[in-house]
This record gives sequence, C-alpha cells and structure tokens, in this order.
Amino acid sequence: MRNIIIGEDGNPIDELAKRNEEIIESLKGVLQEFIEEKNMLLAMKKQPKLGYRFMKQIMLQLAQYPQMKPEDFVDLDYETVNHYYLKFSELIAYYNRYFEIVDNKNIFMRYMGIDVRQYEILEEHDDEKIQSVMRMVNGDYVGLGWVAGESGEADVKATTSRLRASGGAGHSVTTASEDKLIEKAEGKSPMEMERQLANIVGGIAKLKSGE
Repeated sequence: MRNIIIGEDGNPIDELAKRNEEIIESLKGVLQEFIEEKNMLLAMKKQPKLGYRFMKQIMLQLAQYPQMKPEDFVDLDYETVNHYYLKFSELIAYYNRYFEIVDNKNIFMRYMGIDVRQYEILEEHDDEKIQSVMRMVNGDYVGLGWVAGESGEADVKATTSRLRASGGAGHSVTTASEDKLIEKAEGKSPMEMERQLANIVGGIAKLKSGE
C-alpha cells in the first residue's frame, strides 16, 4: 500500500490517517464556531443548514496538499484506492456527527489529489475491484445528497439537479430513463426516499451497463 511510509523511528506511518488528524486539528476552532452557530439556530427553532458551508472549510484544508504525481496515479492499485476511500469516509463520518456533510465527487477528488479525467479513468479501470470502490464513492454521493436534502441541509430540488448534472453515478449527463429513476424520489417522504435510494443507485448502474 503506497500510503504507508516508514518513519524516522522505523515504525510505519499511515499518511492518510496523519492527514485526517492534521485536518481535524486545523479545523478545531472553526468546528467550535459552527457548533455554537448550530446551537443558536436550534434555540431560535431554525433549521441549521451548515453542512455545505463546513464542507467548503474541509476543501480549503485539502487544497494545501499536493496533487498526486502522474507516476503515482499510474501505479495505483486496489488496496491504495480502497484505502483512500476508507480514510476519506472516516473524515466525513467524523464531521457528520455534527452536520450533514453534502458529499460529492469533487471533495473526494481533492482528497485523492486527482482531476476529473483521472477520476473517470478509475471508474473505467481494468481492475473490477477498483471499479467497485468508485461505485461506492458515487453511491455515497447520491446517498448523502438525498439525506442532506430531506434533513434540510440542502434543498431537495437543488440536490436532484446536481444528481442529474453528474449523472447520479458520477457521469456527465443522464438519459431520459435515468431522469425517471431520479424523479421517482421527488415528492416522497423521508422514509420513502430512503427506501428508494438503493433502487435509484442500482437502477442507474444497470442503465449505464446496458442491462
């Protein structure tokens, strides 16, 4: 795994775990400010919509880390891509204890240090296990988008528009058939939306594969 290095003391260091610790430490003061704002809004019986704003703070922190070198991208294997996904998920999960972070592939690309074309290459990689990791990333994007929409962190119609623009599963555009899959979730109750989410993700994947 290429994210593990040997420290000066001879012990292995997980670079991504170290990165997460650095980000959490750097955002400690900002997090406290957001929590105070959230509590104030709740006291006023207002819905605190802070997840999107806090995601921008995470993006600013990630911008301080370098892009992945071309030679490192070429050498990516399943274990490394999966490790990026797991550590990225841990970081998002940490902040989802406080806010509904509206996950999207842009923040994952920033976390990995790759661009759109490289992201698409991973989606279509010869290694099916790497493809499966990217499907999980795209599934998280769709899932957290709906959760944020129905919880009030993001507007449901705006979320639906973003899903259409991204193809729902990380692609550039949706077809009419895919639009119908997404539209089935509009106007539903939160529980109905949650039940239909898996069907939406699975349905779009089948349409993309031509099944």
